[in-house]
Amino acid sequence: MAAILITAFVTSVIIQQRRYLQTTRSFSGMLLAAQEEERARVARELHDDVIQRVALLGHALDELAAFAHTDDPAFERRVRGLRAELMDFADEIRSLAHRMHPPVLDHLGLPAALSMLAQELQATDALRVRVEVREEITSVPPDVAACLYRIAQEALRNVVKHAEAGEAVVQLARRNGGVELAVEDDGMGFDLGASPRSGLGLTSITERARQFNGRVQVQSRPGEGTRVTAWLPLGKEA
Repeated sequence: MAAILITAFVTSVIIQQRRYLQTTRSFSGMLLAAQEEERARVARELHDDVIQRVALLGHALDELAAFAHTDDPAFERRVRGLRAELMDFADEIRSLAHRMHPPVLDHLGLPAALSMLAQELQATDALRVRVEVREEITSVPPDVAACLYRIAQEALRNVVKHAEAGEAVVQLARRNGGVELAVEDDGMGFDLGASPRSGLGLTSITERARQFNGRVQVQSRPGEGTRVTAWLPLGKEA
């Protein structure tokens, strides 16, 4: 009887743990999905509303300058300065909207969005990034494409912050009924078993992949760089 009770208790604990893990994973997935949806909404509002208001202010400034009918050089310099500030402000808003949710991802697809991300990192962080698309990547659902983009973004952010690398390569290919994204750098690398750095940024990457029943693999050794590979299923598996 005692053995039966112990077996029943252990089985109950295992079932509860599995339910807890499933609930936690489902909740994490919902949080990530809600976050991405909110990012897209705010990006649209910044682009469609705020930038338009800045443009209207620029037009109003031009009209005010024309209405003033003055030849005062100081006034003209002030107007030019304000116009330049407005243009810079509009550019910053566009950049912020793009970082939150790049429109090219919706209009031109994942490979184009990754190429633009590579150009931005080279311009802002002096990191050379090559994007290699092994074959034509089409028919990727928008939510899967957004997930892979965020994974690439997070992995490259880790390269910039921690790897001390000169170059990174982003590879995209169809594999085993899904899409595989790999980010590899030529940086300092680390010991997966001993270094606490192995967890930096990987929690977010792993949770994003798990949201679509995907998987993540990290390969690294001291002095040999790091490779982060994420695979997400397509079709009925997704």
